[in-house]
Amino acid sequence: DQNIGVAVASFGCATAGFVFWPLRLLSLSGSLYLTAHVYRKAYELLRRRRVGIPTLMVVSLTGALACGYIWIASFVLIVAQLAQQLTAMVTADSRESLVNVFRQAPKTAWVRIDGSEIQTPLEQVQPGWIVMVGAGEGVPVDGVVSEGMATLDQRLLTGESRPVEKGP
Repeated sequence: DQNIGVAVASFGCATAGFVFWPLRLLSLSGSLYLTAHVYRKAYELLRRRRVGIPTLMVVSLTGALACGYIWIASFVLIVAQLAQQLTAMVTADSRESLVNVFRQAPKTAWVRIDGSEIQTPLEQVQPGWIVMVGAGEGVPVDGVVSEGMATLDQRLLTGESRPVEKGP
């Protein structure tokens, strides 16, 4: 991500600025570049009479820069950029996992009607019908076990780490 690169470069320049002061000015430009979107978000929140993390960041970054603590402002920005990147990664991973749960769900069910088994689209399954589930198959509908025993893997829905035994 470009912003992480700018944050790292700005932090490096702020650190090197302790030895060669003009690098602190270069660090300041990177910090101002990165804070522009934070100031916009904080402004939008304040217009809606709300306060959030962007507001807190604006206060802390403005105070640090106004007092000449460029290194601290750069450090806050690099941590904020890394946190934003991690949040985006976790959100994308969670969204993908949720989509995969529904992608794995069966689209049809085997139902017993008048002693014979018929494959039926899930939309047509009626309450009270007996649905047959074979070994290794996913359970297509919610219901009650009327006969037999099975060990079901429900970790995608409940988070349980072990399969759960189900029976009548």
